[in-house]
Amino acid sequence: MLLLMARLGLRAAEVIAIQFDDINLRMGEFMMSAKGKLQDRLPITVEVGDALNRSLHGLLFQAAA
Repeated sequence: MLLLMARLGLRAAEVIAIQFDDINLRMGEFMMSAKGKLQDRLPITVEVGDALNRSLHGLLFQAAA
């Protein structure tokens, strides 16, 4: 999540607010709620996508054990 903050300039509160359903790895983007009811689509860089993949894989592996 630090990569999202560093690469896309997101604030900690914005990163914390991201839900699993907001992430679309196939399209390479995620939805972020801005102030009010506005939503922005932001790109998932290769670096961020790889980190998300590793994190999700680790969570799934732990849940299966």
